[in-house]
This record gives sequence, C-alpha cells and structure tokens, in this order.
Amino acid sequence: MTNNPESRPANPQHQARAYAPTPGQGGLTGPGGAKGRRALAAVLVALGSALAYANILGHGFVWDDHLLIAGNPAIREWSDLVKAFGRPVWFPLAPHGTLLASYYRPLEALAYTSIYLLGGLQPWVYHLASVLFHALTAVALMLLTEELTESLAAGFVAALLFAVYPLHTEAVNWIVALPVIECAFFYLASVYCWARWRKTQAGGSGIRFWLLGACGAFLLALLADEMAITLPLALLLFERFRGNEGQNRIWDPAPGASAAGKVAKDAGLSHSKLDAASIPARAGSRKPAATTIWLKFSGPGAVGGTLAVYLGLRDWALGGLRPGQNGHVLTSWQYFLSDLALLGSYFQKTFLPIHLNAYYVFQPTSSLGEPAVILGAAWAIVCLGILLVAKRVSVPLGAASATWLRPALFGLVWIPITLIPALAIRQVGYNVFAERYLYLPSAGACLVGAGLLCGLYARPARSAKWIAAALALALVAAFAFQTVRRNGVWKDDFTLDRQTILDSPNAAPIYSDLGHAYYQRGEYAEALAAGREALDAAQRDYRQNPRFVSDAYAGMGTAELALRRGAQAESDFHHALAAYPNADAYLNLGVIAFQRGDYRSTAALSKQAIRASPTYGLAYNNAGAGLLAMGQVADAMPYLEKAVELEPRYTQARINLALAYQKSGEIPAAIRQVRAVLGYDPKNQAAYQLLVEFLKIPVGPAAQPPGKN
Repeated sequence: MTNNPESRPANPQHQARAYAPTPGQGGLTGPGGAKGRRALAAVLVALGSALAYANILGHGFVWDDHLLIAGNPAIREWSDLVKAFGRPVWFPLAPHGTLLASYYRPLEALAYTSIYLLGGLQPWVYHLASVLFHALTAVALMLLTEELTESLAAGFVAALLFAVYPLHTEAVNWIVALPVIECAFFYLASVYCWARWRKTQAGGSGIRFWLLGACGAFLLALLADEMAITLPLALLLFERFRGNEGQNRIWDPAPGASAAGKVAKDAGLSHSKLDAASIPARAGSRKPAATTIWLKFSGPGAVGGTLAVYLGLRDWALGGLRPGQNGHVLTSWQYFLSDLALLGSYFQKTFLPIHLNAYYVFQPTSSLGEPAVILGAAWAIVCLGILLVAKRVSVPLGAASATWLRPALFGLVWIPITLIPALAIRQVGYNVFAERYLYLPSAGACLVGAGLLCGLYARPARSAKWIAAALALALVAAFAFQTVRRNGVWKDDFTLDRQTILDSPNAAPIYSDLGHAYYQRGEYAEALAAGREALDAAQRDYRQNPRFVSDAYAGMGTAELALRRGAQAESDFHHALAAYPNADAYLNLGVIAFQRGDYRSTAALSKQAIRASPTYGLAYNNAGAGLLAMGQVADAMPYLEKAVELEPRYTQARINLALAYQKSGEIPAAIRQVRAVLGYDPKNQAAYQLLVEFLKIPVGPAAQPPGKN
C-alpha cells in the first residue's frame, strides 16, 4: 500500500496528469514518514486503551472467573497446553453438560494456562492480559480501516473510539470473556491480511505471505471463539466495498469502473506498482488463463480449507460438531420475531451505549408491533439496500467518499454480519442478549463514527473542520469517562451483583449469586432474603429454568443452616434436588448427616455433589472426612488429595489430609501438609498444634535436674 497519489491508476487519456492529494491524505497520512506516523498512531491507540482500563488491575475474580480460572485444575501444567486441543474448554468442570461441552476454544485454555504459569492466581495478571489484547484489537482495527480508506486519520479515529467504547467494559473486565477479545483481534487481523493480499502484485514475493496470514489468523480466531465462523461473509463484504482499485480480484470490475482499472487488471499490475507511463507498454499483455483461475480461487479455497480444518478439529475433540442447547424452547414464529427484536436491541445498544447491564433477562417476542422488532427489520432492509448499491459507492480511492462514505456504509453492514452467531437463541448463554457479543460487531459502529467525522472534516469550510475535531474529542472523552466509571461495577462479586439487580430486577441467577456474596460476608439474613428473591424471580420467568429454581432453594438452605435452622434448611435442600441435581444441596445435606454422626451418608452425599460439580473442592474434602471418620483411611486419602489439588489454600482439606497421613504412618507427608498451611497462614493454631504433635516438640520448658559443681 502507498499514500503517494501519483501511484494510483492513471486515466489513459491523461497519462501526464498530476494528482492532487485527496481529503483522506492530510494530517496523519502525509507522504513523508508514513511508517512513523502509523507507529505513533498505534502507540496512542494502545495508550488510550490502557488508560481507559487501568483501574481494573486491582479488581478480583467475578462470577465464572472463580470456576473457570481459580477452580480449574486443567490450566496449571505445561501439558495442559497440548490437552486443550483435544477437549472442550469446560471439560474438567462439566464434562457432560449439553451446552458447556460444546465450547471448543483451545486458544482460551492456552491463554489461561500461560497466564497461570506466569502469575499464578493473581487476578491482576489476567486483567492485564485482557487490557493488552484489547489494545491490540484496537490497533488491528486501525490498520484495517486504513486499508479500507487509505486514510490513517480515519483509522486512528475508528481505533480510538473502539479503545474507549463503553460497550466493551463487560468483555474487558470479565476475565472469562477474554476469548471474545482474542477472537476479535485475530478476526480483524485476518481481514487486514486479506486486504493486503488483494493489493499485492500477482506473483510478488508477499502474495503468499498475506494469504497465509489471513488463513492463519482466521484459524486462530475460530480456536478462540465460535463467533469467528462469520469471517468468510466479512471477506465477501470487504470485496463488495473495496472499490475498483487494484487487480487480483474475485469479481470483474463494475460496469462503471475506470478504463485504467481494466487496463491494470489485464496488464497484471498491482495498484501500488502501477505507473502512468507504464500502461501503454503493458496494456496488451494478459495473465495466462491458469494464473487468472488461480487468482480467482486461491483465496476462497484457502479460507474454505481453513474452515474445514477447524471443523475437523472440533469434530475430533468433541465427537461431533455438537451445538449446545441452553433450554429455551420457542415456536418458529417466536424465533423469527425474537431474532428481529434482538437485532433491533443490538442496534440500539451499539449506537447508544448507555444503561449498560451485565445480565439482560430474555423474554420471547410474539408481536410484530414491538419497537425492537420494527427497528431490527428496518436495519435488515437498510443493510440489504446498502449491499445492492455498494459498488456504486466503491469508487477509486482518489475520491473523497472513500474516506467517509465507504467506511460508514461498510460499518453498518459489518455489525449484523458479525452478530449472526449471537442470534442463535438456543446456542448462546441462557441470557441471550449480552454486551460481550457486541465486542467485534461494535467495530462497525466505530467505522461509522470515524467515517462521518472524517466526512465532516473534509468539507472545505474551516468551521466544519473545527466542529469535526471538537466532536471527535468530545466523543472520546465522554466514552472514556463512562468506561472508567463502568469499570468500577466489576470490582468484585458483591458490587457487580448489587448493581446488576438494580438493572435487572427479574434476574434469578444474579439474586442467587448475590446471596452467595452475602453469605461470604457473614450476612446470613441478607443471604436468605436474596435466595427468596431468586426463587420469586425464577418462578416469574416465562419458562421456569429448573437450575435457577434449584440454586435459589440451595442458597436459602445454606443461609438457614448458618442461622441454625436445620429442619428448614434440610427441607430447602430437598426442594433444590427435586428441581435439579445441585452440588451445594448434596454437600450441605452431607454436612447435616455428619453432625448427626451418619458418616456413611456424608460420604455418599458428598460423592453425589462431586458428580454434579467435578471440581468442587469442598465436596472432595467432605467425602474424605466422612470416610476418615469411618476409619477408611486408604479410601479417604484420594478425595482429600484431590481437594488440596483443586484448592491449594483449602486449610481444612490440608489438615484432614495430614491426619490421614498420620493414621497411615506417613509422618513426613503429614508434616508437609501442616507446613504448607503455615506457609500461607502463619497464625493458624490448628496447624501449629498438629506440627508440634507430629514433631514431638515439648510445648513448655522441660524441668532440668540440678546442676553439679
């Protein structure tokens, strides 16, 4: 690519004509020092990303972070890097789950394992990784926008808007959403490499490199998140908008294409290499038929082959393509209307990123007259119209419209294309509408904003330039302020749950999570109240989710147990199990049995909890404790060792394991366990007393015999 206006295809009838710079060539894209300006722009975009999210580095784990990262034993060894390619990303946590077992995201597991091996379970390390990937994604958008418009200024504005866009706070703050950011980065990188490949001279040294880069980035995007499945459609969209410049095309130029573009195509010349004086000399030479066929089908064939490789890997790892099911059951008409409503809601949230919410309660749509349905249908019709007239606005890049009209229209269509996987109502999370699904599509909104601002700036009136600059600064400042403010909501579970309940009063699982947060704070009455609200919300849902009902009862029972209301707690746990197999209900019924001296039931119920949640450290400890109380030391030891493996700082499990080692005569192993406890909790009296016992150290000074002279 070049920014030199004289390197553009010349009009054969005016070969000596000198081209003046277009509006897109001012400022950051001047002819001198283009690489330096691009590097400076990239640094500024990355800096903007870092500043917008600097305040999240002190945040902890929230929601599924505890399960997928802190409690995940499959991200702690180098060998896990290879194993990630042969199983679902949630395999250790829910190997038989119909929805969770359908997530094939080895790149997610690779990222978590690498971060764990570098920084352990320190949340700030994972947050830093999210911020870094977000900055890289913004830079990738800048490069792609520049390729689309040949204006670094347009790319810089789009990327800066993307860097501070408040709609991204869920994806960047929630560590579990890291694959969404990874996918977006490689997705944009793939389209960028494709764009460079399309501009590379046939047979040039870089042509295979850029095509290989496009396919490699596509595969990485697919391995990060299933949202990347739409990338072939995004490439077709790019082809539709890329204008008449350059050769190496899939389709012939539109009827209105310039004669120079046709000459360039026939001559086998690259856009960046074409010289006005060279056209007559080479106009008669044509590429061989085999070369033409190769140029037409090598790109689509390579992309299709990459998709086939991914589908093959997925089939091998999961035993089939296995699309997950989240439990929503709708009629065909409801699916259609609900998808239109989702599309309309996504449009509204994308271009008006206010009233952000971490959990939107889904309600199926049954009426054509709902505003969201009308908005979604209108957007779909507009996008189809844009695709029909796309070639009319895909004029040579020397025209001013390439700087603003092309990215604006391209961005409008980009959003619904990249949203297609999120519209599969039964295959996404139970909360069908989620802001993280807009992370990649929102790049289209930033393209629209950058295009309109650059179009205003390109107007000849000086006042227009001042207005455009002021609007750009105001948008960036307002977005950055809202982003920094929204970040605070994701500080911890308690803060996030309380705010989300205000935003979604009918969100049953959030009430249950809030109840757990209250329980962790020792506020048992509040935890019980939150559990009751969770049950009410679950029963108000259009279709009662048995898991939500079960979680609500289990939360109520846990609070009742802490309030010493054993009979009511036991009743709540049985109600929970009647609705759905619940690990907490099984575990706490086992605790009640242990208090009654029924150790056999404790072990059996704890094993049921393990079946419901295979990485539940408390359940392994309780199973081991029940077996140990029955004198079955050899049977108890594997459960206690597993509890310590899952939760290295689980003090009770380590002490129980130390006692098991003591009973089996393995005193050195017992000493290692209590010393491990004292390593992270030096004032733990139970561990200290056991160490004294194991080492046979006298607690007080021994009486000494009288000395002799």
